[in-house]
Amino acid sequence: MKKFFGYFLIIFAFIVAGITFLQSNIELPYFGGIYNKVIINRTSNVLEIFNGHKFYGVSNFDADAFNLLSIIGTNFRGIFTAVMIFILSLFMVPKIYIFSYLLFFAGLIILNPQKVSPKITLGIILLLALLLRLCGLGEYPMWIDEVFTVLFARSGWRTVLNDYCNPPVFYIVSKLWIMITPYSETVARLISVIAGVGGVWSIYYMLKRKFSEKTALVGAILMCLSFWGIYYSQELRCYAVIMLLSPLCAISMFNMLEQKRNRDFVWFGILSAIIINTHLYGILFVASNFVYAIFKHLRDKRFYLLIFLVCLSFLPYLCVTFFKHSIMGNNAIIGNMFFESIKIILLFVFLSFGVGIFVLLAKLFKKTTIATDKEKDFLKYCLYSVLSVFALSFIISIFRPIIYYRYYSVIYPFILAIIAIVISQDWKTKYNGVILTALVLVNIFFQFSVKFPPSLRYGNFYDVIIFEKANGLTKKNIVVVLDYLTYYSKYYDLKGVTTMVPQAFDLDKIEKDTTIYLMSFKGSNQDIEGKRIKLPDNTELIRIDK
Repeated sequence: MKKFFGYFLIIFAFIVAGITFLQSNIELPYFGGIYNKVIINRTSNVLEIFNGHKFYGVSNFDADAFNLLSIIGTNFRGIFTAVMIFILSLFMVPKIYIFSYLLFFAGLIILNPQKVSPKITLGIILLLALLLRLCGLGEYPMWIDEVFTVLFARSGWRTVLNDYCNPPVFYIVSKLWIMITPYSETVARLISVIAGVGGVWSIYYMLKRKFSEKTALVGAILMCLSFWGIYYSQELRCYAVIMLLSPLCAISMFNMLEQKRNRDFVWFGILSAIIINTHLYGILFVASNFVYAIFKHLRDKRFYLLIFLVCLSFLPYLCVTFFKHSIMGNNAIIGNMFFESIKIILLFVFLSFGVGIFVLLAKLFKKTTIATDKEKDFLKYCLYSVLSVFALSFIISIFRPIIYYRYYSVIYPFILAIIAIVISQDWKTKYNGVILTALVLVNIFFQFSVKFPPSLRYGNFYDVIIFEKANGLTKKNIVVVLDYLTYYSKYYDLKGVTTMVPQAFDLDKIEKDTTIYLMSFKGSNQDIEGKRIKLPDNTELIRIDK
């Protein structure tokens, strides 16, 4: 009877949460905009719908017979997306689910589960990670860095070496992927989705090898429900890939240090070479690993040969682009060191704040200490990796600013690993599982409370232009005024459209019979008269007919 009542409370908690979700008008902040918010613009017999980030244009509609829900229902949204928004809202806006959480923990305390099946739990975690990363994958347009990736992938093979900020590996992978699959933005982003789900497994694998199954599952849950992890698993950039590779590289290094087999040296070398050729912060991570191995008294000749070969793998990119344009050139990789430093410090300190609380709680409950020297060494290594990459990036930025928050993705798995290690040790109480569940949830709430600066996604503007051009709502000539237009105009390849950067725009010099489109952030450009199209992310598209 006791077990039945416990299960009843947990099931009832989810029912109450579902009812709360359906009755609440939740505006879910998701990837820089409001995911489930619908914006409608009517112009004569044309309807423009922005459903979250996605633009849907409807021409020649009958206002009397029009049903908005039928239009939305024909698109990506549906029961799948609603369920995913519900799952995310449990962690992003937990305050509306307080009663549901109380019921859930009441049931959990009554049941007090002592053992769970690791394989089934891991399977559920990986499936949920996949669903969360697929949800809304095509819901927002490409932003400038993703457009940059596609243009590089579509160009010749030599161009993969031409980006002074990014080594070539991810461009090569993207090029091969786009060659073998039918192109769409959703399909292109599947590279990052696969890497993102793999990253959940890789942190599990790392912690299982160095700690325990329980610690590994906690780490996998934290990465599965990580806003950082989900965000960068939906971008056609390399950040999900380096979050997948860095834990595997760490494990291969420890295998090399402990067992000294030839295959361990080979795997560590291969993974290190891939990481340094995937992102520039990969160089900082791999360099810190080399220093760590040397201080561990590794004097094996194979190791120094490995260092030479890994550095040699970077030579093509170094000679073609990096030395000339990054080291000796005038291009700063990123701009304001002070503000970017403050952002990244606040971001990680905020996440780490929870760890401090758990350490204090551990002393209060007299938590058992980490059992073995190997486990202590690995925890120290995780701390060392985070601090060394931080330190190296700050030292380099004194001479050439390179600090930007998403670049630290290479050490993000180790931050989650530290949290997982601290909170998953055995507590001297019979309610071990209940306490661990509460600590995991608190950590996830912390992660989802961190607000990411939205990436500029100009695709909505082009969707509107294409739609209005096709429906004859524009004049003969079209001028588009936006930043980075060189890249966007190549990506969308609109015929009969002239692109122009804001610095060159002069309304008086535009010839007659021209429609001008320009972007306005939060009410700027108010002195220009024209049709204002509301867009997500607090932006407007201004259309001027001259």
